[in-house]
Amino acid sequence: MAKVQLSHFRNGLTPPITAIANHLNYIEHKEPQQRFFGKSLTDRRAFVQKIDRQTSAIEPAFRLQISFSYLELDFKQVIQAAMWRLERQLRIDFDWIAMVHCESSDSHVHVIIRGCDLHGEPLIFYPSYVLQLKRQIEAIENEQLRNEEKEREIASYLINISRN
Repeated sequence: MAKVQLSHFRNGLTPPITAIANHLNYIEHKEPQQRFFGKSLTDRRAFVQKIDRQTSAIEPAFRLQISFSYLELDFKQVIQAAMWRLERQLRIDFDWIAMVHCESSDSHVHVIIRGCDLHGEPLIFYPSYVLQLKRQIEAIENEQLRNEEKEREIASYLINISRN
């Protein structure tokens, strides 16, 4: 079962754009062997500049932390598919960037979503969107697990045939 937490960058004394830049820097430096992935921009500096230039956003950005119950999954693939499905379901084009943190006891993904959609309209990331994203992630997790189980069954079958 996936866990999806939504938070904002408006808390505290630090200006939101600085908090966003600092958070992305932290994410990148915590996992130097990993690279950002996302909808379009995968360079954190360019992504922050894009956020800084948006004028109509109510929130400059939203951050999600997504944890998975099955550590064998391809987290990047799951997030890309889930975000794409959520965009199609909501009929909204998000601009987002993400990175996987592969910690042995707490592997998770950080996702930052710009506060404007790709058309420059303000984006409000409602709690219902978080629930829908969680459902999308869990559906993809189940699909991947079913596919892996089928592959194991096929491999086992082929091994048994080759022994006979």
